[in-house]
Amino acid sequence: MKTIFTVLASLLLLLTATSAQQPAAKSGSRAAMAAQPAVADPPSAKKAPTLAWQPWSDAAFAQAKEQKRFVLLDLEAVWCHWCHVMDENTYSDPAVINMLRKHYIVVKADQDARPDLSNRYEDYGWPATVVFNGDGQEIVKRQGYLAPDEMLSMLQAILDDPTPGPSVRPEAKLELPANALLSDTLRQRLNKDFRAG
Repeated sequence: MKTIFTVLASLLLLLTATSAQQPAAKSGSRAAMAAQPAVADPPSAKKAPTLAWQPWSDAAFAQAKEQKRFVLLDLEAVWCHWCHVMDENTYSDPAVINMLRKHYIVVKADQDARPDLSNRYEDYGWPATVVFNGDGQEIVKRQGYLAPDEMLSMLQAILDDPTPGPSVRPEAKLELPANALLSDTLRQRLNKDFRAG
């Protein structure tokens, strides 16, 4: 038994010493492949232009007003599939980037982090795209994914005519009655209609 143990220990030491003396792993070996990144950018690859997204703030509107630009709000959710598709397709399109850089201040907000904006635009779903003038007046509100050509068309239409479009409706004024109690006549009619089915 002692002899078998001695032979195995010697063999293990010999293998360890041999592997330490061998040159680095060959380029086709598993060890070499594991050490390399899965996807490497070629040295000549250029980074695509990106947009300088700002957070929702008064400063963005002040900048827009000073530079006579519009504010585009991209209200998204981390968990929203179409938000990611819009980032990858629309906001990565060179023509869209060029138009936004020239005429718009771009603002990105996460609806989970900004419940005030989420509640205000929840009817529009995610992503919600809202364009404002420098004074903060809404010009356009759009819901869902906008393909690059749709986005360009909308952005150009705003430049051509910046008056609020049909998606922007004034909020209805809430008029409270002087007396919040139901009149006897109205109460009787409501009870009658309710019982009649």
